[in-house]
Amino acid sequence: MHVLVTGGAGFIGSHVVDALLARGDAVTVLDSLFERVHPSRQPPAYLASRARFVRGDVTVKADWERALEGVDAIAHLAAYQDYQPDFSRFALINDGGT
Repeated sequence: MHVLVTGGAGFIGSHVVDALLARGDAVTVLDSLFERVHPSRQPPAYLASRARFVRGDVTVKADWERALEGVDAIAHLAAYQDYQPDFSRFALINDGGT
């Protein structure tokens, strides 16, 4: 099975990626690498290299289209979180991106 994990570079998402790969699934990660969470704006070293990585935003249709190529299932874990919350961004990502 090929699973898309949105938010797959995050804490929970990266563990889901590891579990899926361990059971033999193919995995694509869709993540925006939000700079407050990922200051380098690069996929984190802990993210499994066997996963296909797509940098993108869950609110952008073209990013979904790129990430969904060949996918059988989705684990939707993308969410906006920040220590200086912008509530309009919470609504855009956590509600609109779903």
